[in-house]
Amino acid sequence: APVPTVPGGPTWTPTAPATPTAISFLNCTIVAEGAIMYSAPDVTSAVSGQLSGGEMVEGTGRLADSQWLIANTTTGQQGWLDAALLACEQPINALGIVEP
Repeated sequence: APVPTVPGGPTWTPTAPATPTAISFLNCTIVAEGAIMYSAPDVTSAVSGQLSGGEMVEGTGRLADSQWLIANTTTGQQGWLDAALLACEQPINALGIVEP
């Protein structure tokens, strides 16, 4: 449909809303004692480590369903955590999606 104009006036062109950009990392705190970090987003995969409640991790990606988060610990370990075990500064779905 044509955009209405006022003779001699400025024209208005509608623009689409900006798509939010995924963030590259997300600070999270472990909220369950003995949270297990896995090598893949699957409880049957190898265990990468066990974390204590209150430990900080840096999430760097998530599965499309936001159920699992890949994260780095303060000691340099990397692995997958069940998102239900985390309290993060922003919603987990703000992170980019990664394939395991």
